[in-house]
Amino acid sequence: MARARIGSSLQPEATGASDAYQRISRVGARFVSRGDNSGTHQKEIQIWQRADIQPSGAWYIVTNDYMTASLKRANAEGAYFMSDSSTWIMEKAIAPDLVILYRGDKFLVNTYHALTSPPGMTPGREAAEKFVAFVASPDGQKIMSTYGRDRFDEALYNDEVYARQYDK
Repeated sequence: MARARIGSSLQPEATGASDAYQRISRVGARFVSRGDNSGTHQKEIQIWQRADIQPSGAWYIVTNDYMTASLKRANAEGAYFMSDSSTWIMEKAIAPDLVILYRGDKFLVNTYHALTSPPGMTPGREAAEKFVAFVASPDGQKIMSTYGRDRFDEALYNDEVYARQYDK
């Protein structure tokens, strides 16, 4: 899953997530924050910290709401917003005035790993082992890399091949 900066303009193109945030702050462009302590919100806070900015003021809109509601608010306000790629793919129709302006910073990539506990530590470990083996198998990876494509014209998730380029 990669997070993307959603908004109305960011010219010239930002060189990284921190650069994008600095540009937004510098001009006081509206930015919608979920403010909900979710993983995406925590990543947003980390980017503001990397940019050496304490976001505040009328331009920084905290919704304390879930992703879709915040995306709708960003669209209504003509504001910037950080979304995970899966939510954007599923919900972009509700935000017709927004487009992806920036993605690709390694810092934005949210790679997941499937792990199991050591033998004897937890009940159900064998089932977990089978699940992890399936997810890592060619069949499991195919599901990951194609899930949602039939409905949204692009996959909601990325496979191990995609993730490995960011695990370096």
